[in-house]
Amino acid sequence: MQKPLWINATLGLLLMGCSTTTELKTTLEFPPAQRLTHKPVLVEPVDSASEPAADAARQLLQANGYVIRQDTQVTGALLQAFGRNQVQPTGDSALLKVQAQVSPPSHTFRNRTESVSLKSCNYLRERNPCSYRDASRNVVVTAVTQTGQLTLTLEEAGQEPQTLTTAFTASTSGVLPALPTSQVTEQTEQALQQLLQPYLGRQEVVATGIEPDRLAVDMIELGLYEAAIERLQGHESDESIRLYALGYIEERRGNPSGAIMYYRDGAQRGEHEALFDAAIERVLIHAANGQLIR
Repeated sequence: MQKPLWINATLGLLLMGCSTTTELKTTLEFPPAQRLTHKPVLVEPVDSASEPAADAARQLLQANGYVIRQDTQVTGALLQAFGRNQVQPTGDSALLKVQAQVSPPSHTFRNRTESVSLKSCNYLRERNPCSYRDASRNVVVTAVTQTGQLTLTLEEAGQEPQTLTTAFTASTSGVLPALPTSQVTEQTEQALQQLLQPYLGRQEVVATGIEPDRLAVDMIELGLYEAAIERLQGHESDESIRLYALGYIEERRGNPSGAIMYYRDGAQRGEHEALFDAAIERVLIHAANGQLIR
């Protein structure tokens, strides 16, 4: 089967690079301490102003393994054509209502004194036509502030509604400041992350202490595992490093038995035995705890 053009192009660019080494780093994905819900989630904005926050909630939950019930690309069109009561998901689901309330902007003013240098010139003079003197000027600085509140309400059949809420503030300042529109968006997303944090997974980057061929590492990070294996087989002269990298690839593939096979082969060589033993222990622990290698 012919490889997609982008893969061939990527491989070509990588193979043109220098053959150096770099450290492998493992990203562990830890599941959340508790689930927001075990059901698919229907995310619904309370009003049109809350739609951006609802979109952000959909993306955040979906990126953390939650099933989002509605198709976000077509739901809006269906609602517009048929009305909200006619567009309902099939099957049982949890309803997450999202409300983002933002106050009208308030303005405060502050006087500020700035030092300036005044310049006076008479170009009819041949020498030193300009003179300077220190002065000060008064400037009125305006601060524009908007306060907001983000509320998430989870409704499930047979359970009491669960409400999460937090407040935030966004502001800009200057002589002629603009409204803090981008700051409101940023603060809303941070508030959403704060509210859902207990129900989201987390990542931890762990150094492996092993330095294979840099191009092989780049291929592994791109998910080009077969190309990385070929690169390691042909360009990695250190057998211990090669075995460790092959085991690492199997970790990323979600194949703990394959990873342990390579790590045990490496440990039996007697070089870096502690490193291979630690890798085997890591794989066993992560497999038992349902943690993923990326």
